[in-house]
Amino acid sequence: MTASKRSGVLAAIFTIAALCAPAQAATLVGYFPGNDPFGGQEKGLYGTFNGIEISSPSLAKCDVPGGSLSCSWENGAVAGEDYTSAFQLNFTDDKNGTWSFTDSSSLSHLPAYMVVKAATNWALYAVDGALSGSWSTAGLMTPNGKNQAGVSHVSFYNSVAAVPLPAAGWLLIAGLGGLGALTRRRKAKA
Repeated sequence: MTASKRSGVLAAIFTIAALCAPAQAATLVGYFPGNDPFGGQEKGLYGTFNGIEISSPSLAKCDVPGGSLSCSWENGAVAGEDYTSAFQLNFTDDKNGTWSFTDSSSLSHLPAYMVVKAATNWALYAVDGALSGSWSTAGLMTPNGKNQAGVSHVSFYNSVAAVPLPAAGWLLIAGLGGLGALTRRRKAKA
């Protein structure tokens, strides 16, 4: 086998392995009392949760009215973009299921956090780059503390951070400014 065929075969093997790899799992940040912040300050998730600082607009919320095991979707805070059709939420029962996100060129954000709300508590998960996974109300108890609560809703959020200009960009701006000043000086002398 020639070197080019061998590298082509290896590339195909790595591509297939990457496609067959399991989705990354969401990481539990913690359990919190009270209402899920969807619809709160600027419809987002803002604050420090178990030491993790989050400033995140909401993307979408699946409300499960009356334990119906179906979603009543509410769009989030990203102006001009509808995320409700990009998310799928499936129910094994009222305490477990799966979720997925179909990326689209018309949407500018990916999910970064997921909140599962049940009874009077909610669990925050860092999605960690996954576009699908499972959800559960495990750890979320009924008000009497004796039973696992059924899901009330699942919300998705995205962290938005300003992209800093790389150092090379600042050097380019400084260089162009210097050239402009030098050109002006030469024209003034002439």
